[in-house]
Amino acid sequence: ENLETGKWTEDVFLKRDKKSVKENGEELERRWTENESRNVNDMISKMQEVQDILLIKKVKRKIGGEDNKEIECNWMTDEIRREISKKRDIRKKLRRCENETEKERLTSIEDNQKIKIQLMVKEAKEVEEKKIEKEIRNSDNKGKMIWNLINKIRGKRIIPEEDEIFKNGLKMEAEEARKCFFGDWRGILAVRENKAHEIWDEEIKKEMIESRDNIDTRMWIEEHLDMASRIEYRIRSMDTPRLERRTLEKIIEKLKDKKAPGPDKIVGEVYKDIIQRKKCRDVLLKCLN
Repeated sequence: ENLETGKWTEDVFLKRDKKSVKENGEELERRWTENESRNVNDMISKMQEVQDILLIKKVKRKIGGEDNKEIECNWMTDEIRREISKKRDIRKKLRRCENETEKERLTSIEDNQKIKIQLMVKEAKEVEEKKIEKEIRNSDNKGKMIWNLINKIRGKRIIPEEDEIFKNGLKMEAEEARKCFFGDWRGILAVRENKAHEIWDEEIKKEMIESRDNIDTRMWIEEHLDMASRIEYRIRSMDTPRLERRTLEKIIEKLKDKKAPGPDKIVGEVYKDIIQRKKCRDVLLKCLN
């Protein structure tokens, strides 16, 4: 039988809960109060720096198999998970604590919690080992069973055989079956309502149409006047469009929560929080203009 050993991997997540996003906004506001950003690059750089410190969360997990699914120890129980979660909460309080007396108290609680978890894990492992011993004793093929269970203890697992797909009684190749599957379902799942019209703000669209109409009217009149007399033209450069506060607020309001960040790597929840803060809002408008 094919066996595979799991491997450790580190996943990176962004915390998006209100408390974390609020802390992120407060820290960014404090930094901009002390040293205000003067351009877009510096503004984005500071936002990314604060987000990486306060919102980035790294989680280690063991994965394996073709689908790289998470592998969890057989002895893990809900009770152990709850105690580990409690230890994490204690650790968070300890990191944020500034009072020395309270720090000592939390450190003592954390140490006791570690010992409690270690004892629970030891007990759970012993229960699992006894269960394996019982399986071996009751097995007709003890040799094969022993090696399967040894590999199980080592963190290895059996790789299941690949499913076979048949069409009209004939076995299909994996790639052909995959193309057939996605070809049938893509036409069903890919059908979506066209919402392109929502991208354009109604006020901006109205201004652009009016501006275009004015240009067309002026050019039409000048074309006919030119036949009667000479017209003096004055060329002027195009004004740089200015981003107003209300326009910026409307753009940020449309950002959806729990979506992947854009090219600047800043999530929408962060923008929605800082636009409510006067100092942050002023910096955004100043840098973007």
